[in-house]
Amino acid sequence: MRSGPRVPGGAALREGGHQQIAILLNSGVTKKTEIAEIFGDANHSPVSKRLKQIQKAAADCFGE
Repeated sequence: MRSGPRVPGGAALREGGHQQIAILLNSGVTKKTEIAEIFGDANHSPVSKRLKQIQKAAADCFGE
């Protein structure tokens, strides 16, 4: 079991590479094509889909 503070919607961030994308964005990798290359994706499409899922989870979490 994980220790530390619980973040609402945190489970969504841990799914399907979402956490890795958040870490990459925070570390300065900002282009979808660069992230796709790191993940081994053929193009930016899967990254765009994950980003939309992250945005929805954040909006749900913070009530926006």
